[in-house]
Amino acid sequence: MIVRASPRRLFLGWLVACCAGGLFFQAALANHEPAIEIQVASTFPTAMPILGSASLKLSQKIELMSAGRLLLVPFEPNTLVPAPETVNAVSDGRVSGAWAGAGWFARHDSAFNMFSSVPFGPDIGEYLAWMYHGGGLEMAREMFAEYNVYNTPCGMFPPEASGWFSKEITEIEDLRGLRMRFFGLGAQVIQRFGVETQQLAPGDILAELQAGRLDAAEFSLPAMDVNPGDKLDH
Repeated sequence: MIVRASPRRLFLGWLVACCAGGLFFQAALANHEPAIEIQVASTFPTAMPILGSASLKLSQKIELMSAGRLLLVPFEPNTLVPAPETVNAVSDGRVSGAWAGAGWFARHDSAFNMFSSVPFGPDIGEYLAWMYHGGGLEMAREMFAEYNVYNTPCGMFPPEASGWFSKEITEIEDLRGLRMRFFGLGAQVIQRFGVETQQLAPGDILAELQAGRLDAAEFSLPAMDVNPGDKLDH
């Protein structure tokens, strides 16, 4: 999750990571102190497995840990701000929090992609080791701080599949000229094979395929692609 880096919200970001805060908040609750509520603009529909549903689970856990004193309220894509703009909206103060990946902020600096999906990159264990023991998280926070943003890692999933195509792909030449939804650094890789890429928000992919404006689409894991009419059409 990504929150705006005011001093107060920096403190809240620290509390999210502190499982020992429950008793303190129980006492505060007895004094009838008002709950702190952070509205979170999401890039992913909450009905989407893993990427979307994780935001709801995180909100529930934080509410439980804080005894109701700290509330994260997820909003569906395009409700508070356009889905691709959630991190930018945190940066410029339109919203207090965003549920998104660092790659959605890469137009400011392509290096932000290194904190999102990396083609042919490390597996989950190696990536977490770099983030928490190799300086990766400190580097990310230093970069985000320049844009008044504080980031908190909240989840991770395995490497993504290559995508769905409107025709069978049997050789490299079949990729040339395809209009394809593709994310981050992966888009830069596949562009080398002549693919025209677009980085669309998840909720926009299905409509673009149905309208014939895309020939193919990459999006995350098969579990999120099953029955896309229900999962993505929000």
